[in-house]
Amino acid sequence: MIGYWGNPLEIGGRCEKCECSTNIDLRDPLSCDQSTGECVRCINHAAGEHCEKCMEWYYGDAVNLKNCQRTLRCCVTLLLSFIVLYHYHHHHHHYYYYYYYYTAIYKAP
Repeated sequence: MIGYWGNPLEIGGRCEKCECSTNIDLRDPLSCDQSTGECVRCINHAAGEHCEKCMEWYYGDAVNLKNCQRTLRCCVTLLLSFIVLYHYHHHHHHYYYYYYYYTAIYKAP
């Protein structure tokens, strides 16, 4: 039976409801392991044996509010400085300009 696990046809066996914090699709027969009761196809970006926490890189309340949201972890390029170096070439009696851009990539943890 979908949303339940166990085997009531075995001696001493019974059928128990999958405890997945209502974070499984009850129409999906593979959302709960039929022999262990482990939740294997959590929805709403939930994770864990009972879909009780948010997936990695997500935050929020998976059990009550069901509001797991993706964490903003992106790379940001920062322009740290701009340097102009003047170089006098003695043989040609000219000034040469060298432009250096320093940038850094910051990746949020």
